[in-house]
Amino acid sequence: MQITLTSDYAIRMVLYIAEKNRETSTAIEIEEKLGISSSYLYKIAKLLKEGNIIKAVKGMKGGYVLAKSPKEISLYDILTLTEKSVYLLGCLEEENYCSKYGKYSCNCKVKKVFSELNAYMAIKLKSITVDEILQM
Repeated sequence: MQITLTSDYAIRMVLYIAEKNRETSTAIEIEEKLGISSSYLYKIAKLLKEGNIIKAVKGMKGGYVLAKSPKEISLYDILTLTEKSVYLLGCLEEENYCSKYGKYSCNCKVKKVFSELNAYMAIKLKSITVDEILQM
């Protein structure tokens, strides 16, 4: 599994804003520091705002700040906003996936293995917070 560029940038953006410790980060500043185009940055910011990860501050000293503490934001929170799916296999996400696409039985042994891996991955991603990453 490989996360998308959108997720990569979203994680970097949240970490950058968190490092500023309640100071606002302007879009231009984030674009320059992280090398994200303005149109892509606004797309990512919109997702993060809708997910209550960041908020926009208007005015002369406006920009973006975290909507909650870095200890309350996990990698899972960010990835579920930016990825179409966090499942490793389609059959884990969609109940009738296998029969719908003419695949083998959805009760196969492979599904069981990947279901366990998916559960472990979700637990691990939920346990890793922005604060923890900043402390590394």
